Amino acid sequence: MLKNTIKFIVLLDKLAWILILLVGFIMVFTNSLKAQRIKVEANEATKTVDVSFDGKPFTSFFNPGEDILKKPVLYPIRTSKGTIITRGWPIDPRPGERVDHPHHVGMWLNYEDVNGFDYWNNSTAISEEKRLAKYGTIRQLELVNMKSGGKQGSFKVRGEWVSADGHGETTLLETTEYIFSGKGDQRI
Repeated sequence: MLKNTIKFIVLLDKLAWILILLVGFIMVFTNSLKAQRIKVEANEATKTVDVSFDGKPFTSFFNPGEDILKKPVLYPIRTSKGTIITRGWPIDPRPGERVDHPHHVGMWLNYEDVNGFDYWNNSTAISEEKRLAKYGTIRQLELVNMKSGGKQGSFKVRGEWVSADGHGETTLLETTEYIFSGKGDQRI
């Protein structure tokens, strides 16, 4: 009888360890599923890098080409509720929207005067003659990396700023890392 009781206790001990390992595996597995809260994904068809929070679109790194925009931008930008807070014009016009400043698309960072060329105001609305004389174009050269994760997502791009509307000399080379995070309704 004592021998059977000892065997039973040893069996319970083994089952307890198996149960602990199984629970641990389930916790790790479910946490890894939750870890994809911020997703960063390249989309070749739309020429974008799309950023989403919990499966809902937040923004895209939009680079449609120089015949449409003279710089890559974050467009559109949405709140956590899905409301688009960037204007649509000139990419996706909406009724009643202002149609001035065609270079004000989404969110971006650049400068008006770099070595005498204006990288801020350039757009296809300006005549080619003026663009060649005093405007520059920012080109994306490559998408360096992308990371998705539970607390943040990121991507890094390399670009070049080219004078004379993209037909001149390279003014500067740029490497920019975009990092996205959020908590609750907050998006950064």
